[in-house]
Amino acid sequence: MEYRDEQPAQALQYLEKLLDQHPTYLPTYYKAAELLTERNNRTEAETVYLRGIELAREQKNEKAFQELNRAYRSFQDEEDDY
Repeated sequence: MEYRDEQPAQALQYLEKLLDQHPTYLPTYYKAAELLTERNNRTEAETVYLRGIELAREQKNEKAFQELNRAYRSFQDEEDDY
């Protein structure tokens, strides 16, 4: 995602639009939560991670479930450092 490094606010707007318009597209959840974390919006990042994990479970997408769950655990570990 080319906006991510140069224009993170714009990238976040695009990701939020994707989440809104295509809520079943799992890759967006990982990228959005990651960017929200980098921008210190940890509350919203956690919400996005949890929604993505639940969606992966509903879709029976084991690979996405594992990836999101692993990223979420890492996110939680970082929270302990705060």
